Formats: sequence, C-alpha cells, structure tokens
Amino acid sequence: MQIDDRLATVTRARTNGAMAAHTQYRQLLDLLGASEPAADSALLDEAHRRLAALSGMISAPVRAAILREPWLRIRNASVLERMAEMDPDIAAAAIARADLPEADWLALVERLPVRARGFLRLRKDLPLSVVTLLERLGVHDRGLPCPSAEAAPAKAAPSAAVSEKPARPSLQPRRQPPEAANDVIAAAAEQPDSAIGALVKRIAAFKQAREDSTSREDISDGDPAGASASARPPREVNAFDFATDAEGRIDRAEPQICAMIYGMRFAEILPKGLVANGVEAFQRRQIIKSCPVVLTGAPAIAGSWRLDATPIFTIPGGSFSGYAGRLRRASDLSADKHDGDQNDRLRQLLHELRTPVNAIQGFAEVIQQQLFGPVPHDYRALAAEIAGDAARILSGFDALDRLARLESGALEPEAGSSNLAEVLRETAEQLAPSLQSRSAAFSFASEAEDVHVPIADEECRALIWRLLATLAGSANAGTEITISIKSDARGATVVCDLPDSLTEEGDIFSFKNKASTGALNVGMFGTGFVLRLCRAEAAAAGGSLDRTGNTVRLRLPLLNAAFDRQASSA
Repeated sequence: MQIDDRLATVTRARTNGAMAAHTQYRQLLDLLGASEPAADSALLDEAHRRLAALSGMISAPVRAAILREPWLRIRNASVLERMAEMDPDIAAAAIARADLPEADWLALVERLPVRARGFLRLRKDLPLSVVTLLERLGVHDRGLPCPSAEAAPAKAAPSAAVSEKPARPSLQPRRQPPEAANDVIAAAAEQPDSAIGALVKRIAAFKQAREDSTSREDISDGDPAGASASARPPREVNAFDFATDAEGRIDRAEPQICAMIYGMRFAEILPKGLVANGVEAFQRRQIIKSCPVVLTGAPAIAGSWRLDATPIFTIPGGSFSGYAGRLRRASDLSADKHDGDQNDRLRQLLHELRTPVNAIQGFAEVIQQQLFGPVPHDYRALAAEIAGDAARILSGFDALDRLARLESGALEPEAGSSNLAEVLRETAEQLAPSLQSRSAAFSFASEAEDVHVPIADEECRALIWRLLATLAGSANAGTEITISIKSDARGATVVCDLPDSLTEEGDIFSFKNKASTGALNVGMFGTGFVLRLCRAEAAAAGGSLDRTGNTVRLRLPLLNAAFDRQASSA
C-alpha cells in the first residue's frame, strides 16, 4: 500500500444509525490504536474529535464491550491515556487490551489516574520494571473498605498523643511465634483506641462483606424465584402490540405494558421531517414500516425501537379511526441484528474491494488514452475492454452497497415529489425500441394522468427503470407486458404482467436467477437481485413490491393535494 488513506476514509464516513456508529467507533479505535497511525496531525486531531463525538452517541457499556473484543489491541500510548480517563468500565477494558513496549509503559504509568493504575496492577504480563514502579507508587491489587464510625479510633487524649517524630525502625525485626502474634493482635483488637484494633475490624468487615456477597449470589443462582428475585430490576420488554385513536394517542396495548405506554402520542415519538416514515406519514394516514423511534419513561420501555403500524379505516364510511401496530426493540431483534451484522460486513468487504478495482480501471484508462506515450491499437482496445469491465464491477458494488444499506435501515430515500404515472409512460417509451426488435411491447391498461408519490424524481425514475428493464430483458419474442396503475386514499398501485421466463420461477427475488443475455442487461447479479433491490427501495419509501400470481405489484404511498392540505392543517 503506497498511500494509506484508511483513517481519512473512516473519518469522513457518515453515521446514519446506531450500527454505523458502532462500526465507525471500532474502525477508529483500530486505526488510532496502532503504534504509529499513518496520518498527519490535523487528521489525527479530527479523528480523535470524531471518536469523542461517537463516545457521546454510544453508551459506556457498549463501548466497553467493543474494547473487550478479542481482535482489538491498543498499541498507542496517547490513545490509552485518553481511554484511561473515561468511565471505570471503559478504562478497565482499554488497559486490559493495551499492548505497549516497556518504555511506553514506564512513561505512561505516572500520568495515569490513580484508579487506572489499580486496573493496571491486575495485569500479570507486565514487565518487571513496570511492576516495580507500581509498587513504588503504592498501587496494590485490592483495598480494604473505609472504616466505619464504630471502627474509627477515638481521639486520643493530649497526654497520650503520639510524637510527631517517628521512631527509627529496627533493621532486624523481631520474629514471634504465630501463637504469640495472634495473641498480640487479639489483645490490640480489644483496645478501642488502638490503630491496630481499627485495622483488624476493617479486615473483619471486609471478610464479612465478601461472605454476604457470595451467599447472595448462591441464593440467586439456586433459587431464582426466591426472595432475591424481588430485588432484581424490572425485565425489559422486547416487543408489544398497541392501537391508537384518531389523534395518534396510544389507548390500547398489551396488559403488562399498557400502564407504561398509555397516552403516548405519535407526534411526540415519530421522527420529524419530510420522510416517508415520519410524522408526515401519520398525517397522511400512510403505512409506517420499520420506523426508528426512541421511547422515554419507565426503564422497561426506555430505549430505541422499531415501529410498524397500519392505518385503520371504519367500514362503512372509510373514516380514519387510528393505527394498529407493533413496537420492537431495535437492539434485541436477533434476526434484524444478524441481518444488520451481515450487511455491515458486506459493506466493509465492498469498501476493501473497490480499491483494487479502482486501480485497475485507472491503469486501463491510462493505457487506453495513451497518457504516458503511444500504445498499439490492440492494447488500447484491450485496455478499453478492461476499463469497461471495471466500471461494470464498480456499478455492481454500488448496487450491493445500496441494497445492504436499505435493508439495514442505514439509508433513507431522498424526500421529494414525483409523478408516478408520467415516469411509467416515459420509461416504457425509452424501453420500447429494445422490445420492438423482438416483437414485444408494453401496453397500458389504465391511463392515469397524475399520481404523485413522496419520492424524489430521480430515485423514482431509477426504481421504475430497474423494474421495467428487468421485465423487458426477460420477455420472450412476441410478449406483451400489460401495465396498470390506480390510486386511492391508501396509496398508488402499479401492476405489471410477468414474462413467461419469470412466471416459471418459484421465487422471483432469489439471487439464483441469472442475468438476462439480451440487449437489456440490468446488472451483473441477475434479475432476482434487481427485483430485491426494487423491493428494498419500495419498502424504504413506505411501500412494497410483491408477486401476486403472474403479476408483480408495486405499492407506494400517495402524495396529493388533499393529503397535503390535511397535513398542513394538522
């Protein structure tokens, strides 16, 4: 590696969610914890400021858990010094993962806080010189509890005051048999004004506290339903169902959670701004899917959650009566957490793969453009082919990264407005020439003029292009693909016929579906991948994409003048 830009790349990365923040925190610790980070002072300062900002976003137990991960090593004394000044759990974890040379330890020990020196004393792999320095500084493994008022020695009378000048210790201490030493200690413990008596009482209190703690642990382990269970904190709730009234106030929930959640309003917990899953979705009576919210209140419900809710309309009449939904704790969803970890690993892998592909593409363009001198035409043609292949690979990486970010919730579609009917017609006209060569065509069963959806025009066109191009690329000769679009108060629905090659597939979203070999090639990963990307984009916008028989249905939330007036008056 000629230029190491990893720290700059990680520092510039955006953190749009808790998972991305955790990942960036790990990466910064790994890069800054190196013995000699490959960066200038300005970049290091910026990286440390970013690390401090992430420390404010991530709770102390989570940061301590990250520091305890077995792969992490801190080899930079300045980073360790910063960590040692933080919370006790973080300082202990950082010191446990530190791997410094002997000279750095000796220079750092005296600058560490006293508490951090105590954590360092617990390590058994320190050089002898560091252990000697700790002992000289008076750092020991454990300490006795502070003396209580009863154990504190009484104030001695003036006549019994000890001389300020200490007696000179004997070079050869006198040895006493164990029985005699025990008698002396017992006799001193009976004297209330004796310092040794106070020390003996402190030792006895320390032993008694340890025995009481051990007995409590044994009771709780052997009898979880016993008396110790009443002292445990209330158990956290991981998911619960609820319903609201027409004003968005929660008025029904599961019995064990109802008292803690009753009366909470959607307007207070939903994220604000022009996003599909925010307050505007509630004001427009749209479906809310996997919306990140934060609840405050009782410890059992406090924290980050994911909200799924569906509007309820009365029958007959069709008036809005509220929402019915489910709240799931974001950090405790095993499936979502597993998927998020997999997507995070995929994004890191793509980041590593882009570097060599970019280099290959750059060298190929240098040869093809003859920037360093004349090149034979055969080599230029080969270089142009390689550059094209590299561009297609990078495009596939971008599509993979987009899918991973959409499915993990790290990417939200750009807010805006677009005419879905107009986008459908224009995209079908662009794809018509490629279908005419095979005597195939698109046909519209319904001609809706204006169907507006709350998605940016560019993103809406990309979504419709992927969907229609996939269908067109899979169409056989003489195939007619019928498209219909309709809208109602609940949203817009686009229904497209599936070509025969896709109707034969059991799962059209499977990655096993190969790419089409015709003039329309929608991607290097096949039709299943493209349709899954379309489904993720629709879900992120508050809609869905699914198969119904021999058709595929795209549902998107509706944005029209009536709902806009209702949103502005709410």
